Amino acid sequence: MGAVGRHLAIGAAMLVTLTTAGPVSAQGTTPAQSAGPGRPVTAPRLEAAARLPLVFEPNRGQADRRVRYLARGIGQSIYLSDAEAAFVLPIPGAARKPGERGRAPPADAVEALVLRMVFAGASEDVRLGAGAPRAGVVNHVVGADPRRWRTRLPAHDEVTYRGLYPGVDLLFHPGEGGLAFDFVVAPRADARAIRLRYPTAEALSLDAAGNLVLRLAGREIRQRAPRLYQEPRTGQDSKAGREAVEGGYVLLGKQDVGFRIGRYDRTRPLIIDPTFDVGAVFGGGDYEFSDLGFAVGPSGDVFVAGWTLSADFPVIGGAQSVRRGESDAFIARLDAATLDLAYATYFGGAGRDFATSVAVAGDGRPFVAGGTLSDDLPAPPAGILGAHAGSCGGVVVALGATGLPDYVRYLGGAGSDTVDAIAIGGTTLVVAGSTSSPDFATLPMDPAMPAVQDNRRNLGYRDGFVARFDLAAPARPTAR
Repeated sequence: MGAVGRHLAIGAAMLVTLTTAGPVSAQGTTPAQSAGPGRPVTAPRLEAAARLPLVFEPNRGQADRRVRYLARGIGQSIYLSDAEAAFVLPIPGAARKPGERGRAPPADAVEALVLRMVFAGASEDVRLGAGAPRAGVVNHVVGADPRRWRTRLPAHDEVTYRGLYPGVDLLFHPGEGGLAFDFVVAPRADARAIRLRYPTAEALSLDAAGNLVLRLAGREIRQRAPRLYQEPRTGQDSKAGREAVEGGYVLLGKQDVGFRIGRYDRTRPLIIDPTFDVGAVFGGGDYEFSDLGFAVGPSGDVFVAGWTLSADFPVIGGAQSVRRGESDAFIARLDAATLDLAYATYFGGAGRDFATSVAVAGDGRPFVAGGTLSDDLPAPPAGILGAHAGSCGGVVVALGATGLPDYVRYLGGAGSDTVDAIAIGGTTLVVAGSTSSPDFATLPMDPAMPAVQDNRRNLGYRDGFVARFDLAAPARPTAR
């Protein structure tokens, strides 16, 4: 067994010993996932948690000033401005170097497809508004300056463009498999005014099923054939159901699309409902279960950790379909019974930041492990432990009850380090990961485990490590 395998095998054994999880169901979970007492973690429950609610947050300075609302999820994000919507899909494994783990963003940059949908010929008097806030809040804790943090932002399910075209509104809302949007055409309004322009698409076409095929950087995104319908007449039995209207897309040029609409009752509103099939762009699943860390707290709340595009990822304007930017780590807390969002916290600095795993202490605080290329991580009141000396540093962050950090620790040396697994038992925190640092911080060794001492020599491209910390005295780690 090589150095990495030997070290990580020892680390996995220690993590399993220290995990205070309840029984694991027959459907399974991984050793890095923990459960509250008596609450088994089942695969269906984790899969449900992985489908994080895609909520809209108002832009309060965390994104480009032209962005009015944004929503960031696993595998897709959307940025809404007055004149366009930009859909962003990270490219799995782009620019990843040998030896990098699947959960971390690539070292060189985060690459993403950017599909801009411009509302050509739209009204300059359009009004954007969000629906009533839902349960839960969003925190942006990015950078060392607390004045730039944005905390307790409201979360919304819907954003509406009112008066986008004469008599036409546009509604963005959660849909099956991600985000959906509907055009609502008022009685006697002309739906032919709707014209969508895709300046980042290389080519547009319609397939045999009537789906709109948009080609970006050698990949295809399908915008499903729209459903056109009218709701039942006033006073009509609602069981009669929606009345389908014949119609579909029509190409209006190299980058423009409109709608072909059959006969319908023009005294009633018409709904045009297209949907992006974003899950099919990369074959599905690339940013779902395998990219997330899970844990269940003492109260049964589910914690999900991972990474997503930074709020200021460059999306507005330009014709480039592939763009490069940074990433933030995120941690979401979901209600035990409903899996509704309690909070979503984005954490990081000016560089790339990511989370790989999460564990929950007895007091309910989540401890998130991962890595960072940022030198300006947010500091809690007690300050940051350790220092960032290399390219990528390992990091451990704990959040308080409101989702704000109250413990931040760098872990590593002059090379590249990541923390890949974490567990908590009582006041003992144990992390395992990999390092290429020849000066990785190693304090007193356990003489009963002499083979593990080889990790300070950096025997290969990357070596494994296990570090144990006493949370009651966090400044005195014992690394193995």
